[in-house]
Amino acid sequence: MRIRIAALLLVAVALLSGVALAATASARTAKPPKVPCKGGAATHTIAHSAKARLFTDEKTGYYYACLYKNGHPRKISTIEHWEYQLIRFREKYIAFVAFAEASNYYIGVMNLSNGHIREFQDGEEVTPIKPPPSGCPTGVPNCSVVCPQVDSLVLKYNGSLAWIAVNFPAPSPTTGVFCGNEIPPVTEVRRYDSRGLQVIAQGAGIEPTSLRLSGGSTLTWVDEGRSVTANLL
Repeated sequence: MRIRIAALLLVAVALLSGVALAATASARTAKPPKVPCKGGAATHTIAHSAKARLFTDEKTGYYYACLYKNGHPRKISTIEHWEYQLIRFREKYIAFVAFAEASNYYIGVMNLSNGHIREFQDGEEVTPIKPPPSGCPTGVPNCSVVCPQVDSLVLKYNGSLAWIAVNFPAPSPTTGVFCGNEIPPVTEVRRYDSRGLQVIAQGAGIEPTSLRLSGGSTLTWVDEGRSVTANLL
């Protein structure tokens, strides 16, 4: 009798182990929730064009960008903490200004046909501006200008782009001011194309919202009331 009970117990353990292994294997091979490119009940469109859209998906908790032509959503970031603005579509590209809760701005441009993304964070690709000691907050003689605010963004059909960033000073350890106005902000026009990332203009007279792209390759902006031009390859 004892032998029969033991045998039954072994069979039960084997069955439970088999169920657990099957469940594990099923979890490994389970497909992630399908994210609809052209819209669905759980998605919310942030911006769109005739060829593509940027949207959130509640089921997965991510931002996606999708080119309707290939129907493949490209993951950009989680929904939590991040927001997107100044979104531009051009052919197979999308460019955007993204920011997190701590004023952490960055510029992104993605090729929606393959998902390749290029991100630009101030202070990394472009050397931070360092005002003279007299222009820094009290107690911060070697301050750098950070905390950018981007008010203009243009995108070319080949993925080249340009923007105007207004950079505010870093926080002061004595006053605790974060991205405040203790020293005047620095305004820059920045360009990214086959020549790399460059600062092509700088000055307090640049109007932050004035950047335009015309004729496919001509950048224009306003500085001290005058129109200034440059090219975008």
